[in-house]
Amino acid sequence: MTTMAETPHRIFPHGGFEEIAPGLYRVVGSLPMPLKRNMFVYRLPDGTLLIYSAVALDDAGLAALENLGRPAVMVIPHPFHIMDAVFYAKRYPQLRVVGLPDAQARLVDVKIAASPEDALPPLGITPYRVAGLKHGEVALELAIGERAEGASAGSVGRQPGGVSIGERAEGPSAGSVGRQPGGVPIGTGKALLFTDAVGQNEPPTAFLMKLLGPPGGAGVARIVKFRQVADKAALRNFLTERAATPGLKLVAGCHGAVVTQDVAGWLRRAAAGL
Repeated sequence: MTTMAETPHRIFPHGGFEEIAPGLYRVVGSLPMPLKRNMFVYRLPDGTLLIYSAVALDDAGLAALENLGRPAVMVIPHPFHIMDAVFYAKRYPQLRVVGLPDAQARLVDVKIAASPEDALPPLGITPYRVAGLKHGEVALELAIGERAEGASAGSVGRQPGGVSIGERAEGPSAGSVGRQPGGVPIGTGKALLFTDAVGQNEPPTAFLMKLLGPPGGAGVARIVKFRQVADKAALRNFLTERAATPGLKLVAGCHGAVVTQDVAGWLRRAAAGL
């Protein structure tokens, strides 16, 4: 019997690596439907990489990933975000896979080795199980700060001339590394990564996302409220608590834009919109 790990893996079009904060990168991938999805890659203190919500990459994208460091940990943050986990588990057999039991129940040919609570705090990462959802979603609180010595701004994963390896025409422009809109550096602080719980529409916004996405383009998507929220009060309290994270500089979900301005206020408004 042929397993999924033995069959060719379908790779959808994707962009290049964008450094959204020092040591934190995003790749925007696609799906057969008009829905973009984000993979985040975080450089750990020892220089290895953590992958959050995997998106399969083409050869140029994998070269860019490996130029950043050696993938060591893969967090499967949600049972609906598993389709490319086997791609990375097959390519990097030593990858430590982290996730929750409901993600494991949907996985084929991938074995979760540890819970977020066991695997991530020793790496300086605080995991949260997002409250109020029907399915287990793992959010991460990450420390962001000065870029590691030897990695100059804008140079990581780029070819001569400043072109990102694997970057597409619709990808981020050079010079946006770790900066807020207007070119203001993000600085040292904390970042929060979510999967589906919250999101910010990113232009150009497809009609489907306008219809099913968050009201007003920011917060908890309508489709998430309908399909995934079990307890609005619990989710509201969770988001309000996370808004009080000291030094919070960035929030991002796996669908849509990265939020770097009035981040705490953005989370509080997302909570209030439930």
